[in-house]
Amino acid sequence: MISAWLRASGSARHRHLEQLARSINTPLPVRRRIAVASIGRRSGTTTIASGLAVMLARLRPDRLLVITTDDPERSQFARLTSPHTVRHLTPEHWSDPLLFWGEVVGNAQRDHDLTITDWGAAPLPQLSLIATDSHALCLVTAADRGMIQSTLDVATALGKHLPVLLAVADVRGVVGPSIRALVRGLPPTSVLQRHDRRPGTRKKLREPDAFEMYRLAAGLIEALTRPAKGRIP
Repeated sequence: MISAWLRASGSARHRHLEQLARSINTPLPVRRRIAVASIGRRSGTTTIASGLAVMLARLRPDRLLVITTDDPERSQFARLTSPHTVRHLTPEHWSDPLLFWGEVVGNAQRDHDLTITDWGAAPLPQLSLIATDSHALCLVTAADRGMIQSTLDVATALGKHLPVLLAVADVRGVVGPSIRALVRGLPPTSVLQRHDRRPGTRKKLREPDAFEMYRLAAGLIEALTRPAKGRIP
């Protein structure tokens, strides 16, 4: 449902948001896995993953399974309640993340329609494994030209094997017009999101954050409806 503050943003924008909401609600015939990861630390990966999960939970009838290393005592995923499930992994699991991921998840995927994994920062060999085990990937990068370029290079390579979207997180809150123009011109679907350090205390995303999260969620769901690409060797 489009909230009042979105309806008040103008008829053209309202129609665009309604179109995005319909795209987000597109049925998926089978269970799917979305990975959210970055190539650098402190990139806002968990903030993007939690915002995405909440958006999908509100606009889709699916049961979500979320896997994260977020601190369970101060979890950014606290807004997700039944029928959705959040499972927290400890840092010790990440020596072999895919192995421990399977152990922690167990058979839970059978009871959920969408699985979202917040992988955090991952080295390139690990990212290839993550991509192999996912149906769509959201790569998160801090709003820095060098990091954006490096992340784009990785996205281009992995994008040959699965859909990859980019989320640029304004971690420091200092993004200017040049970065905004850069993000708008990136070849894959890309969004620019402010990095809210206290998202768990906010019931609604602020404009333009909600609009960008709508775009990200719609892009991922649209990607999941396409035929699968070739697997990574």
